[in-house]
Amino acid sequence: MSDPSPAEKSIFAFLYEMVLKPMENKFAEFSHFSPVIFTLGSLFLSLVTLNYPIFLFSLASGEALLAQNVLKGVSDYLVTAESMQHSRKDSADSDSDSKCKSKYQGSEATKFKYLLDNGFTQSFPNSALYFLSFASAYCLQAMSLFTEECYERGGSYSTRPYIAYISTSLCIILFCMYNLIYSCDTPLGVLFSVLAGLFMGFILCYQNLLLFGKAGVDMLFIPPLVSRSGMDYICVSTN
Repeated sequence: MSDPSPAEKSIFAFLYEMVLKPMENKFAEFSHFSPVIFTLGSLFLSLVTLNYPIFLFSLASGEALLAQNVLKGVSDYLVTAESMQHSRKDSADSDSDSKCKSKYQGSEATKFKYLLDNGFTQSFPNSALYFLSFASAYCLQAMSLFTEECYERGGSYSTRPYIAYISTSLCIILFCMYNLIYSCDTPLGVLFSVLAGLFMGFILCYQNLLLFGKAGVDMLFIPPLVSRSGMDYICVSTN
């Protein structure tokens, strides 16, 4: 299979050759498989490590999956026969169709079919972009709640939120470019998938904050600062 030539998309082509292509296979596979990683993977990790914040994150990922299925059901209901026929034609004519899905979707007995299967059409939202954006927004919002704790722990911690902002933004931008270069989705589909994921991430992070407090969204795994009143110790005089 020959690599697609994005010559017409000059800025995308340049960034693709310089940044995305060297890590394309691993990065793309991780992104396509992100619905499974952030739901079942985080749940398994939380049970093995008995980590409370990661467990709540896995539950929030399940809620995000339910919201995605609602959006997908609405978009599938609104799809027309003409758009379905056009989507099938694009899929059949495209040489890069395998680039637009996880390699686990290529087999007939897909173990994670419910999480990865998108049917015959380009349904909304794009599952991989949606979950990448959801996880990014959730973790970034959780980290922003611990700004004071990071500052009090010194320079090695105070810069972590800013590094996270830059790295997550780059990941989302690069995968958006990947989807546009290989025509995996339309520009509007990419944009609204990212916006839907970011919205769900912020909402579910605040939900867990209200229900379980700061300890429930402690994705940095550092103790939160709390206000204490009264005497914390007693001085005893002895002879």
